[in-house]
Amino acid sequence: MSTMRTMTTTNPSDSTAQAVEAQVDRRVLLSSLWVFVLFNIFFADFHALVTPGTLEEIMSGIAGGFRVNERLLLFAALFHEIPVVMVLLSRVLARRGNRWANMAAAALYLFTNVTGGPTDLDHLFFRAVICAGLLLIIWLAWTWPKPADREAHQILRTA
Repeated sequence: MSTMRTMTTTNPSDSTAQAVEAQVDRRVLLSSLWVFVLFNIFFADFHALVTPGTLEEIMSGIAGGFRVNERLLLFAALFHEIPVVMVLLSRVLARRGNRWANMAAAALYLFTNVTGGPTDLDHLFFRAVICAGLLLIIWLAWTWPKPADREAHQILRTA
């Protein structure tokens, strides 16, 4: 199963089919990248939990300098739900909304990965991998081409 196919035809209706296929492939690719980011977030969090002293710190009620309470846990749950929702939204949203949702969600996660977090080697590794995935999501969403038939309609309107 290949998500990136090249079709070479001269039939104009085939170019429309190619544009539709490219959109579907872009959706699948974006959704798959969110799964990739999610797995890396999970593994980074798992590594944090097995770091000596982390569980004791959490059980004391303080984690990373923050008091662990229901409000903090709810915020963390909502924040971590963003990539989960993006797996689905990347598949079902129309191109325009899809592009903006992916760029906004990835930019938010990119900002939090760049501006904070542990600085031990395993976390730096996971943060680099997560940032690479997020940058790829932003780039793919930004460069998502318009469908060919819509471009033809735009050209006819301006002529």
